[in-house]
Amino acid sequence: MNEKVMEAFELFLGGLALALVSAGVYRALANRGIKRLGSWLTGNVAVVALVGLGFLSDLLPIPLVSQAINLAMFLAYCCYSSASLSIFGEGPPIHAMALTGFLLVIAGFASSFALGVEDPFIAATAFGSVASLLFAGGILLRRRASGTARNGPGLLAAAFGLAIILQAIRAFSVVLSMAGQPQGGIFITDRFAIETSVGIFLAINAVLVIILMTSLEAQITARLEEGSRERTELQLLYDAFAGTAGLIDPAELFHKVLDLIQDRLKADAVVIYLEEREGEGLTMAAQRGLSSQCLALLAKPDSQASIAEIAFAEGKPVAQLVASYEAGPLRDAITALGLGIAGAYPIVAPSGIIGTLMVGYRDPADLDDLRRTLLETLSLQLGTTFRAAILHAKLDRANARLSELASTDVLTNLANRRAALQALDREIARARRSEGLVAVIMGDLDRFKGFNDRFGHDCGDYVLMNTAAIISDTVRATDIPSRWGGEEFLIVLGESEPDGAFKLAERLRQRVEASVWEFGGRKLKVTMTLGVALVPPAFGAEAVINLADEALYQGKRSGRNKVTMLIEGPDSAIPRWPSAEGSEAEDNGGDNGILEVLPCVDEAC
Repeated sequence: MNEKVMEAFELFLGGLALALVSAGVYRALANRGIKRLGSWLTGNVAVVALVGLGFLSDLLPIPLVSQAINLAMFLAYCCYSSASLSIFGEGPPIHAMALTGFLLVIAGFASSFALGVEDPFIAATAFGSVASLLFAGGILLRRRASGTARNGPGLLAAAFGLAIILQAIRAFSVVLSMAGQPQGGIFITDRFAIETSVGIFLAINAVLVIILMTSLEAQITARLEEGSRERTELQLLYDAFAGTAGLIDPAELFHKVLDLIQDRLKADAVVIYLEEREGEGLTMAAQRGLSSQCLALLAKPDSQASIAEIAFAEGKPVAQLVASYEAGPLRDAITALGLGIAGAYPIVAPSGIIGTLMVGYRDPADLDDLRRTLLETLSLQLGTTFRAAILHAKLDRANARLSELASTDVLTNLANRRAALQALDREIARARRSEGLVAVIMGDLDRFKGFNDRFGHDCGDYVLMNTAAIISDTVRATDIPSRWGGEEFLIVLGESEPDGAFKLAERLRQRVEASVWEFGGRKLKVTMTLGVALVPPAFGAEAVINLADEALYQGKRSGRNKVTMLIEGPDSAIPRWPSAEGSEAEDNGGDNGILEVLPCVDEAC
């Protein structure tokens, strides 16, 4: 009796150790994210109960304890079957398996009782266990054959196969005992059931631990890969924003992004499409890696067939093998580049989708999941940057246009009075540095008021516009022509000497005089009187304008349609300048230091 107690006690200690180890492994795995372990833990509890019931059966050899042993063994097999299937993502939940198993147990119990079996629980639980293990083993073998998981399901199926054999032997032994054959009596004892079941359960536990640890390793590897992918993605985004920070020129920004995608993601071709005006479709904003033929075909992508337009319209990434493109010039051109696959990713700003980022790779395998994820993230994040740069460029253009309108005469498209004064200030500053003279030409159309009164202001405006065109065509690139007011024009000359200033004014006068225009069926002809003024920069803007105005009105008083030049200089050094034709000008002298040059008026001059 003492030996039986010691054996039972040792068996109990072994079961307790198994329970503690199983609980520790369960907790460690559960803390690391391995789920679906409830049925495994329940199976281990059933094994511990089985060991405890074996200890109790040695002390109290009664039928009730024997029946509980068989039920605990059956429950453990059901739980391990459910746990094995759950780990591999297949099979019914544990309560469904338990319900089915207990129905089999009840059926087996009823059949055994009807046949007059002395202990019907043995046959009933044996039949139920065999059915549960056959079901789970079949699914595991199918998983092994599919190649999705090989080693783990195979090992579990082998352990379940051994359990099926042992349980089948027990069931067969029951049949032998019913026939009066004593050979099977040893297989239906509680000791045989406990020892064989505990051995199989330990083997199943070992296999499950290996499988779960492998699963844990796979999860850790996946998380490491995910972390590496996130680091790569963050680095790419950092490079994108660090490289484009402060860029307000859209063209420069686009090409920075193209460089980044080609360098970091090894794309063979990259295109940025943007919707310039709502409803008008996409237009190519920048590209890398396309041929001239591709540029012509992809500059305005087809709204029905282009993956760029499809991604833009649907708001989600699209990838397509070049070989699956519709036969035609586009596929031929892309194939000629050697591209095998193209992907399109919507560029998203807070206001909505503003364009598409399209990439192409020669090898379709190069557009893998990592690159797809990075391109999608990049296209989502860069939308705000692109939008800001585009709006800034539009604002710059609008400001430039406003500045142009603020400094341009609307009728003649010449500089207005304000812009002319600014140009004159710049020329005075330049003349101070070079110690030269400041030169301006002021011109006025002769008798223009009477011309307006006779032919109307529309006709007058027409003449002013044509005169302005002659002025723009006659002056040099360094000169600034402007409409001073009414029919008066002021030209600020850049780096000009007296002789050059006079010849320019005379050439302008001659071109105006020689011009004939037609308006409303009438031939029109006007003349212009011009005054040229040169002063040292120290005299300032007002002095040179007043002097040009004085020269103009001297020309008006002396007959119009002529050029008069006045030079402001020191009293001790009054220069003399010949006319444009080489005749010597009249020296009026005087104490005011002003020299008037009046060219000949007759045709011989």
